[in-house]
Amino acid sequence: MTEWWVALGGDEKIFYGIAFASSLVMFVQFVLTLIGGVFDVADSEFEIEGTDGDLGVLSIRTICAFFVGFGWGGITALNMYDGDIFIATIAGFITGSLFLFAVLWTMRGLHSLKEDGTVDIKNSVGTNGRVYLPIPPNREGTGLVQVVIQGREREVVALTDSAEELENRTRITVLEQIDPQTVLVGPIAAKTAKTTDGSDETQIEVTDT
Repeated sequence: MTEWWVALGGDEKIFYGIAFASSLVMFVQFVLTLIGGVFDVADSEFEIEGTDGDLGVLSIRTICAFFVGFGWGGITALNMYDGDIFIATIAGFITGSLFLFAVLWTMRGLHSLKEDGTVDIKNSVGTNGRVYLPIPPNREGTGLVQVVIQGREREVVALTDSAEELENRTRITVLEQIDPQTVLVGPIAAKTAKTTDGSDETQIEVTDT
């Protein structure tokens, strides 16, 4: 192995180095993904300046995919064209770009599938629940409520227009969606009224102050 590396030319070492390093990083990310993210590997994202999001989002995975294609594509071209560094570089860029867009397309497809299964808290409007973390009055801060959305009980960030703080386990109803993560809730006030037979009957009234 050492003799093989020493026998390589400078251009070949550069391409092999890029190919080996990027392939190793990509393999590690793949393994961590398979084991369910036991180790949380950050996949930082940033938009390409001037694209307004049309091209999409680049990440560590897509950049790594580019260098995998660049390295192995350049090595292949060097072997095919007698060490021509110009052709190898062009071939590397073309192959790397293909790899990048292939991975980007795959990631965007997976992201769209994930969005299809994402809970839409708009579906909680009109449902009743309970306060999980106290909610300050008059929209002075947020708390958490527990409501059933799409068949499952979930915790949602909430504000209230109530003049009093909504304490833990206070019964509430969701009045409207404020933003994708926050809802406006109001307390459900219970009052007792007499029925025709003289017994007490509990009535529920929503207070929207």
